[in-house]
Amino acid sequence: MKKTIFLILLLFSILPLLSTQLAAQHSGGGLEEYVQAETFRAKRQYTTAISLYDKAIAKNPSNYKYFVQQGKCYYLLKRIDNAIGCLEKATELKEDHIESYIALSKLYGYKGNRQKVVIYLGRAAQFESNTQNRLSYRLHILKLLYSQEEVVGFPIHLKDARSIAPQNPHVWYFSAWYHNQEKEYAQAISDAEAGLKLLNDSKDTPRFYFQLGYALHEIGEYQKAKEALTKANVGSFKEKIFKMMPNYQYRLAQSYHTIFEYKTAKSYVQQALKQDPSYTPANELGGQLAVGEINHTAVIARLKVAIEHAKDYDTKARSYSELALLQFQNENYQEAVSSSDSCLIIQPLRYDIRFLRAVSLFHAGNTDAAITEMRQLSHLSNVPPTLQAQFTFAAGVMYRKIGKNDFAIQYFKNVKHGDFRYAAQEEIRKLNAS
Repeated sequence: MKKTIFLILLLFSILPLLSTQLAAQHSGGGLEEYVQAETFRAKRQYTTAISLYDKAIAKNPSNYKYFVQQGKCYYLLKRIDNAIGCLEKATELKEDHIESYIALSKLYGYKGNRQKVVIYLGRAAQFESNTQNRLSYRLHILKLLYSQEEVVGFPIHLKDARSIAPQNPHVWYFSAWYHNQEKEYAQAISDAEAGLKLLNDSKDTPRFYFQLGYALHEIGEYQKAKEALTKANVGSFKEKIFKMMPNYQYRLAQSYHTIFEYKTAKSYVQQALKQDPSYTPANELGGQLAVGEINHTAVIARLKVAIEHAKDYDTKARSYSELALLQFQNENYQEAVSSSDSCLIIQPLRYDIRFLRAVSLFHAGNTDAAITEMRQLSHLSNVPPTLQAQFTFAAGVMYRKIGKNDFAIQYFKNVKHGDFRYAAQEEIRKLNAS
């Protein structure tokens, strides 16, 4: 019995070598060197094995197996680029060698080259006969493209994955995401709903509801969107959902209103009210903006009289500050600068008036002086963080308006506090997209 077991073990120990020899015999020259190389590879003497593979390849450069095995040695020596070269050569010689494509996808993954990972996994899927393996490759590709928000090539992998596993909810999720990216919202809604019906794990429901809510939001179905998004308001989706709510639009409106960018503020107020007409903060800010649009000529005249008869400097300074704002809203920008100067003579530490003066200078066409003043304000260290954020954000807006986008982005990136940081993020996003 013991002898029989020994013979069986011996047979299994030599089978790999025999199969290697037989494979090499049927593929041309280089057999002796190949067998020697395999022996040294088994002993983990990879450098010697590589040299012997080179000799085998010199005798028979058309045998893809030599390149595959040599590539394994390079990989084990952590010489990734050499390993890639060997495996790419192997696929040139044998186009349907799935093992090499899988290995290449992993190696390029180590290098952080996701584009190559997608290419080689796609080729593996192209030649894979096992449907579950093919589905695995396709889903991995879809996950990579999804993580990079890349839609190029997405439909090919999505179509194949759906043909293999039409009942797989993950396929429907990727489909819903893709159609949202392509602004095909009706299809995205249909796909998200189909995926939800197939789900067995409730932990996965938030991401489906997010895609559903996003599509509904984009077609103006705000109440339905809110209901769906409420079920998705977890983890990484929280910030995205926050930015889709009327409160976020209001915060943006408030930021622009504070720096006297009234037209932009009005557009965000309108967006907030479009989502929720009863949203009180947006209605109140809309009222303030409407008051600012009224012609203030009569009030300005009365304030000038009040200034002439003011009995103390504080009262006069307060009137000058009110006058400067009304003149700005009446688009009398140079007069607003003059009134600001008069106020600052009395109260030189009024940073709010220095800010109004800088904005008035900008609108009056004196952009260099305006930006210089705003930069000085943004670098003040003795003001509250939110006020500094206001000054920094305004400087970024000024730079963006004169076309100096690099400077604008630099200032927007330095906005860290208050709602201004959200407005700055939106500015950066738009500049990067332009």
